[in-house]
Amino acid sequence: MKLPLIQPLLAFCLSFASTLIYAQPANDDCANAVSIIPQSWNTTCNFSIIATTQNATPSANAPSCAGSGANDDIWYSFTVTASNMVVRFSEANLLPSGATGLALALYKQSCPADNSAFYCNGGFGFNSGHVIINGLTIGEKVYLRCWSPGNSNAMQFKLCVQDLPEAPVNDDCGGATALAVQPFGQTCTNAINVSTLGATPSLTPAASCGGADTNDDVWLKFTATSGQHIFRFASQVQLLGGSSNLGMTIYDGGPAASPSCPANTTNVFCSGGFGFFNGYQLVGGFTPGHTYFIRIWTGGQQNFASFDFCVQEVPPPPANDDCTGAINLIVQPFGQTCTNAVTFNTSGATASALPAASCGGTHVNDDVWLKFTATS
Repeated sequence: MKLPLIQPLLAFCLSFASTLIYAQPANDDCANAVSIIPQSWNTTCNFSIIATTQNATPSANAPSCAGSGANDDIWYSFTVTASNMVVRFSEANLLPSGATGLALALYKQSCPADNSAFYCNGGFGFNSGHVIINGLTIGEKVYLRCWSPGNSNAMQFKLCVQDLPEAPVNDDCGGATALAVQPFGQTCTNAINVSTLGATPSLTPAASCGGADTNDDVWLKFTATSGQHIFRFASQVQLLGGSSNLGMTIYDGGPAASPSCPANTTNVFCSGGFGFFNGYQLVGGFTPGHTYFIRIWTGGQQNFASFDFCVQEVPPPPANDDCTGAINLIVQPFGQTCTNAVTFNTSGATASALPAASCGGTHVNDDVWLKFTATS
């Protein structure tokens, strides 16, 4: 009978498999960091490394953002191939199950001798995420320390590093893209495509709204043809990060013959967010013949987007824009609907200065006037 041999053989196989599954990762320490080859830009990873912190042990000099949570850290490294790069992770799951976020610390040139890192986040994203790294030097080495948040967790995830494209030509005010003012319409008739991919923050002047979200601002410019203009965007596509609002500041650059980029925070308009996917802003206060600089960005510090954009004329004010031109209405007999309605619209209407409306606040910027003689 050979059956009794099966039991010890099975025990040996299970013991051997357990040793393979729960052995320390080869990159448990920085000295054995696994090298990653950076990829060219894409909206997703072209290919990913499958990583696990199962049975990893804590390395010395725990990063400042980790507390005691970096007890299962593993290490990777890459050689910088672009001045701006992005580290991506996806399918981050706790072992044996449950989605989680990745914790990450980044170091330059060598394994850390202390707890300082030029980037440190104790847990970001959920199941997937990314971090943009700006201002790198091509050829330098960067070390990635990854761990699962929490003291008793292990995780598995996918990882890749990508080059970001160089900053666009309109990354700074001096390279602002010129726009021609278009006729009024419900949509842009000749929009230009704008992309913030790879854009970097303009240091001066600081935007008076938007905060740190202006880290991917790009610049446009136009010459005003009237006191009001409509700024319209459409077909927004998210290139990196989740769906984001657009932010915009408009500065007066002076007469079109010799315009100058803004030197201070004084602006005609500033909004940290004026729409998702499709939107517009009606803005007044322009001087015809002046060149205006538009600074526009995607909301959030880890986002890039592209969208179509245009500047439009505002129709001339209607005849009843002021009280003196009020349209006369005839009082009609009672009915469930109007039997002889008058059609009017507020397109191109401006705010009547006096008297100020006692309700409505700033919303009365497009008021028109009607009048009637009371019969009861």
